[in-house]
Amino acid sequence: MKILQNIVLSAALATSMVAFSTSTMANEKKEAASVDVLIKNTLEHIQAAIAGIDSNATTDVITAHIKEARQTQKDITVGALDQKRQHASSKLIRASRDIKDGQNKEGRAILVEALADFQELEKLAK
Repeated sequence: MKILQNIVLSAALATSMVAFSTSTMANEKKEAASVDVLIKNTLEHIQAAIAGIDSNATTDVITAHIKEARQTQKDITVGALDQKRQHASSKLIRASRDIKDGQNKEGRAILVEALADFQELEKLAK
């Protein structure tokens, strides 16, 4: 009877482990795909903000793109990438402040740094 109990327990444990690992792998693939999209959207907004500075767009337009980039990047929360994301995010905050203070040249330089950081993040996510 004890042997039968051990066999049933082992089979149940093995079945639950297989079911859990399959769903975990599917979730990781879905998460990786969404991270790629989030990073891509963030990059697009940063590039639009830089283009806005270069074309002398209004401060509202430029800061709107920075705000969207900041909002989009908040959802990138994959383990090792999170620390790099936070570091790049701080540059978006600094750039936004500079733009609002009328320091477009300084804000643009920081946006270029943030763009490079998010491009590196994109490479690491793949």
